[in-house]
Amino acid sequence: AQAPFCSQRHRSNLALGARPGRRPSPRRLHPSTAEMSRRFQDVEVSIPSSTQRASESADEGWQDVSWVQLALGDVLVDERFGLKIAYGSGKQQTTPLGTLLQAVRGGTGKAEDAEDEEATPTLTVTTSDKVQSLLRLSFQTARDYREFEQLAQEAEAAKKQRDGAQKAAAKARTSASAEEAVKEQARLEAAVANALATQRKGAPPALLFGGAELFGPAPFAEDGPEVRMGAGFVALCDPGDCEGRVGTWEFVFFDADDVSQSEPFKKVIGPRLRFSSEAAEDGAKTVQLQFDASLPRSSFSLCFESEAVADRFLRDLRVRQMVMQLSHKVNRTRQATSDLREELTALKQGHCMSILWGCLVVFLIAFLAVMAQAWRLHKDDNGRRPWGDYIMEAIPVELVWRALGAARAMGSTACGAVFGTVRPDDLQRCLGAGESRASLARCVEAMLPPSAR
Repeated sequence: AQAPFCSQRHRSNLALGARPGRRPSPRRLHPSTAEMSRRFQDVEVSIPSSTQRASESADEGWQDVSWVQLALGDVLVDERFGLKIAYGSGKQQTTPLGTLLQAVRGGTGKAEDAEDEEATPTLTVTTSDKVQSLLRLSFQTARDYREFEQLAQEAEAAKKQRDGAQKAAAKARTSASAEEAVKEQARLEAAVANALATQRKGAPPALLFGGAELFGPAPFAEDGPEVRMGAGFVALCDPGDCEGRVGTWEFVFFDADDVSQSEPFKKVIGPRLRFSSEAAEDGAKTVQLQFDASLPRSSFSLCFESEAVADRFLRDLRVRQMVMQLSHKVNRTRQATSDLREELTALKQGHCMSILWGCLVVFLIAFLAVMAQAWRLHKDDNGRRPWGDYIMEAIPVELVWRALGAARAMGSTACGAVFGTVRPDDLQRCLGAGESRASLARCVEAMLPPSAR
């Protein structure tokens, strides 16, 4: 007899794989397939009334589903747990329902007992079908119910075994791929090391960091977005023997596609280098580099595949940045010290000259005073004697020699105080204690060495 279908015939035909407006084409079972299949007769097959529930598994929200009868026929299970439903005249028409994955007792949310004669033995089944993966099977006998449930358990165990084998195979492929990647990484690293050794003869080995992508400003754009400049290795190159100097520390990037390039990307690590880092969700890490803020187009980005490699790069880069900053600070201190010494020397020379100039002015004033006194004596005597007599009478010769000696001592002591040969405290004591020229001369002569007296 014709298997009864639900009133929604058009939707049922679509669920069974038929074209719209046509009945499913009948297919006869191959004799060998029929012998290997398990047949469960007069099974009522139902599907969820809402298409939104069609993709849910048997253990996720199916309790709230309202079911619509799809067909009444024989359910066939082959040796690979593939499900088919046979219906129609003579039950010769078959439609695949997917591979059996899981079966849960009951179809209304309650686990019904298969031994209960008043309850209809029902299983909610999950299959591998992409269109309709959730079915409800209502069996005529408890025996069919138990046998199908046993098959579902075997199918679930087989699926777990299949999944385990697939995971093992995937793990083996991943391990093999990882080994190949490690070998390729080692080969590229050796090529980069050889290229650096050729370009930098006599320098210490550079520090290499693989798995990096370099991004920088576009070649012909002023304020455009960053562009990818390559993927490969970053090298931190230290200088060789610089004979007491810090030397030049460089950041070098090698593209993995052309490791032997003669002119890789280079930047000098200077005291104005600034950098920051930002971790990503996939384990990668991005490093922002600005080599010199005063220069245009000096900002670049490095994206490392491994956060551990990025951390090692940041650690070594920070050490080199601190060395360059310390060297820059020492150079500035030396330059400032040299400038101060030059200013102090000029100040000392100017101070000594000012003292000598003051002494010259004093002697000039004294000379004019002597000449005025001699003129007065000459006028009182009506010029009876030579001018020399009047000058000698104005200032005795002994006093002149003493004044000259005192002036010489004062000038020598002042210059000695400026240049550090005489203590400034002793000179201040002489200036404060001497009330006459004679006492000042004696104090100054006492500070001079014997050879200068």
